[in-house]
Amino acid sequence: MGMAAPMLNGTDASRVRDASRLMAADLDVARTESIVHADDPRRVVLDADGLGYQITFGDGSVPITDTITKNPYVVRFGSGRAGQLAGTRIVDHNLDVDRELAFGVYGETDRTTDASITLDLNGYRVTVTVDAGSGDVLLSQVSRP
Repeated sequence: MGMAAPMLNGTDASRVRDASRLMAADLDVARTESIVHADDPRRVVLDADGLGYQITFGDGSVPITDTITKNPYVVRFGSGRAGQLAGTRIVDHNLDVDRELAFGVYGETDRTTDASITLDLNGYRVTVTVDAGSGDVLLSQVSRP
């Protein structure tokens, strides 16, 4: 007889997982853009209110243009392509006070240690980790602290 696995709240748990996957894909966009545009590597800047982030040019102040939508590359949980992710918040990170993660010309980050960003939706959390040396992204399992 098998052992039953505990069930997570399908809606909140899956939505915070979806938010982490969206962020992982966007981090990969920033990394790839940095390799392609070695003269102006990209940054991911977290919003101060924890409700989103943007991919910017190297100075961190102006969002790049999303090649698909032709709009500024700004993500707000609960709006636009992140519309179904309302209620998601960035609740923790180990970035500096500027809340920026910069990528280099080889896809590496500007950090000496891995970056981590934790997303939360109604108590369900996922941590997004970015390897300092490679820029590769790893997602944790959904948890409830």
